[in-house]
Amino acid sequence: MKKEEKMVTLRRFSTYGEAMMTRTLLESAGIESFIKNEYMSNIYPSLDAVFVELEVRSSDVRRAERFLNAEPVREPRGKKASAGEKVKQK
Repeated sequence: MKKEEKMVTLRRFSTYGEAMMTRTLLESAGIESFIKNEYMSNIYPSLDAVFVELEVRSSDVRRAERFLNAEPVREPRGKKASAGEKVKQK
């Protein structure tokens, strides 16, 4: 039988929405995550001591941190396509 891997709190958020956005980013990179205390923050929104926690497997912590701390990709300078403009295929 495979031993369950320990879950580690990666980040703490003051709102569920912030935690969910970060969780979605991690899932886009193939990193599974779980939100802890999501209901408590909705029941007691005025309590500053209740944080929504985003947890990942201990083996994914390093990869998740690298992904979340990565520099944004910048588009090269030059002409950008407008919303309705066709992009030329090469």
